[in-house]
Amino acid sequence: CFLAAARPLIQYSGWTMNTFPRAPFVLGLGGVAPFAALAIALWVLPGGDARTMGTWLVGYGAVILTFVGALHWGVAMVHPEVSERDRALLMSWSVVPALVAWVALVLPLLFGLGVLAVMFIVQFEADRRLDRRFPVTPWFLRLRGRLTIAVVVCIVLAAASLVR
Repeated sequence: CFLAAARPLIQYSGWTMNTFPRAPFVLGLGGVAPFAALAIALWVLPGGDARTMGTWLVGYGAVILTFVGALHWGVAMVHPEVSERDRALLMSWSVVPALVAWVALVLPLLFGLGVLAVMFIVQFEADRRLDRRFPVTPWFLRLRGRLTIAVVVCIVLAAASLVR
């Protein structure tokens, strides 16, 4: 089931800076770095410290999930082909990731991580649909796909450290 949901992400795999403009590529990697650092910390730190790192990971994931959801609001505001109906739908969707992220913050740690991982995949699918109707840039989905894979892997590894 998870692999079927992740199939669209997998087709966007690969990491080469030549494929993307430098700034989004570097900033995207910088955004993934805290996910990776915190996931590693969960595996190497003692129990009490690891739980703190897990809480930080959920907090950071909530912030980033809110950020990626905002793209829909931006497209609704500036894309020349967006109708009033589409604008309302895009703006409505753009707040969903923030609301889900907020819920993840108040759940027990393991469940919060699970909610974030699933929502990052759902958001990527929403971005695929958005880009199909209202193209953003030629490289956007490839970069978002790669970043989403990295983020979800980090979250899953972090969650796995909590149940070992």
